[in-house]
Amino acid sequence: MDGGEDPIVALRRELYEEIEFEPSEISYFTRFDFDMSELGLSRYYRMYYVIPMAPAEQQQLILHEGRAMQAFAGEEMFSKLRLTPYDAFALLLHHARSRIGKGLPHGKTK
Repeated sequence: MDGGEDPIVALRRELYEEIEFEPSEISYFTRFDFDMSELGLSRYYRMYYVIPMAPAEQQQLILHEGRAMQAFAGEEMFSKLRLTPYDAFALLLHHARSRIGKGLPHGKTK
């Protein structure tokens, strides 16, 4: 995010800059806060959002950054990809959200 930029605005900007995607829906999922001060590092956080994308929208994406892009099913992500631990945990939480906690469907709150 640029200084003072709203997270959703930053997400929309990055999605357009990197793959020319303009989502019609963005839902907050979770945030992880990390305090690495004991390791001589700073505090930081990761925010995760859910963005639905239809197969037709996937076909229209134009990659501007990175070498390749591909969609994966939940099981494939865990068995085939080398994920960072915090991204893997966020994906696991999302993939198993109906079995974790209160099992609320995506986007629903009490």
